[in-house]
Order: sequence, then structure tokens, then C-alpha cells
Amino acid sequence: MFTLPSYLLAIGASKTPAAKRYLEHYTLRSEHEKHIAEERSALNKALANFIERSSAHVRLAKKDIVLLECPNADVTYQEAVDKGFRAKISGGYVLLSQLAGFSSVYALRTFTAAYLFLGKCTVDDLPSKLASLQSAISDRIDVKNYRFEIEGVSHKDRLAFMPQCVAALPELINTPSSYSFELKLVIRGENALILLNPLTDKRFAYRKKSISASIAPSVAASVCYAIREYMNPEARVLDNFCGSGTLLLERGFYDCISLTGVDIVQSAVRIAQENAAVLKSKARFYHADALRFTDRQFETHIQKLLALDDQRMILGVADQVPPDAIDARVREVSRIIGRG
Repeated sequence: MFTLPSYLLAIGASKTPAAKRYLEHYTLRSEHEKHIAEERSALNKALANFIERSSAHVRLAKKDIVLLECPNADVTYQEAVDKGFRAKISGGYVLLSQLAGFSSVYALRTFTAAYLFLGKCTVDDLPSKLASLQSAISDRIDVKNYRFEIEGVSHKDRLAFMPQCVAALPELINTPSSYSFELKLVIRGENALILLNPLTDKRFAYRKKSISASIAPSVAASVCYAIREYMNPEARVLDNFCGSGTLLLERGFYDCISLTGVDIVQSAVRIAQENAAVLKSKARFYHADALRFTDRQFETHIQKLLALDDQRMILGVADQVPPDAIDARVREVSRIIGRG
């Protein structure tokens, strides 16, 4: 019976300084190809017990492409062009090229995640493709501990080909609990994209907590960017169903006089206040019934921004609905924003 993998795993499980030194200087002893793969896999798992997550640094090559996953590719593309990036849309993603550094992409707010594009291949060729990319991965990132994220396949299929993918990267350490970067495989039919996420995105770090119905930060940022031309820098902005405050806080990245959020759920308001404190935002949040909140008038009612078609809709809805069809809620919202 081949027992070396079991010994290595047992040594790693001890988590002692002596065990760490032993494993770091260990050399593979097996002679058969199958045993070598098993021994190497066990060594990496054992070493993973001593690895701590650390911030990764990406070194981009001149021809590298950064792929942006985004709620709306058109909005992200426009933001990228407006801010001087070389961009194009492909397959629902926004691709950026000729970047000075990976971290420069974080000047954009309308994307969900940024990845270094490593390559594409058929699903059957994934192990060999990953093996051919191992050197390129090591050249571009200064850490070795990673995890796989797989999109587009069933759990059963994932379990079937994951061991082969891990085995294709023997110089890297696969550790689902102490990873410093992510390799994402996007499966679309018979083809796969191979992407690297350095996990260095801090754009939405203010959002420490959320509630179940919270809008995604990148969606909120996209909404704000899409209607930026309609924003009034002298506006007092009200979000009268603010939840955890994400949309209002993203509105705060554009000029305005004040930001006010109201929600009838006290726990949501508390979360919004905590998030605002982290961001050091001027937004103020109140626990109250939005329909009885205040007689103070607001120039912009943020609920209208989500359905904006033209500048008129920012001002309210009461002048667009027949009087006999306006219920109490619409009349009260109209009063708050100054049109009733």
C-alpha cells in the first residue's frame, strides 16, 4: 500500500513549527507517475495548513487583457472610455488593454469583478491548458495559494474534473480556506475561459453588512453612472426605502447638498448607518415610516432614478398620473419631493 500521502497529511495536521520546516524541505520520493501525483497533492494539502491569506500583487505583461464582469456592459464600457481606458465589449464582458497596472481598473465603479484573462480552451483540454499556463501565472502573481471557482457546471461535473485541474498546477497550492487569489473557470458548453482574480478589490469595502434584498454595489454604481447627466449638484437627495443604504451611498460619489435615507426596518437603518460611517459619508439615515417622515422637500427622490427615462421623471410622478389614479402613497411621495 502506498502510504506516503497519509504520512504527509498527518504531519501537516500537527501544525507545529517542526512539521512546517520538514514539509518545506521535503522532496518527493515516489518513482511511479501515479504515486508522484498523489504524493505531490498530499504535500500541497499538508503545506496548506501553514499558509495564511495575504494580499496579492499582479504584474501585467504588455499584451495582457483584463476582463470586467459587469451588470451592464454598455454602462461599464462608457465609464471606461470616459476615464481614458482602452476598452471594448466582447461576450457580455468589457475588455481592457494596455493598462499601466492591474490596480488601475479600480478607478471604475460599475463592474462587479476584474480578472486577468489567461486563456480559453475546450473543457476536455482544461488540464493541459492549465499546465501550460502555470509559468505565466507564477510570473504574474507573487503568491502561490489559490482556490478554484467554477461557473457553468453542475456540482457533479465539478467534482469530476477538479482533481485533474489541481494536479495540472503542482507548483501552486490549492487551499479553499487560505487562498490569496482565485482561478475562475467559466464553462460555456464545450468551451472554457480561464481567469485570475487577485482579490484586491476594495471599492465597496464600506459595505460591511447588508440585508437580503440589498442592491448589489456594482448595480447601484451602474444606475448612478447611467443617469449622471441628470443629477443636480444642488440636490437634496432622499431614498425613502433605503435598506442598507447602498444606492444612496453610491449617489454620494456625485455632487449634492445632502443625502437622506429612510426605512421602516430599524435593523436595515442601523446597517446603513454603519456602512456610511465606514465610508465617512455625509449621508444620514432615519428609522421612520417614509410616508410620514417629514415635511421637508427634496429635489431628487432616489426611487425615480431606477426607472428614469427622461429628465422629467426625476421631478416626480404626480403630474404624469390621472388624479383619480393617484393613491395615498404616490400623493405623499409627490409631496415629499416637492411636486404636490
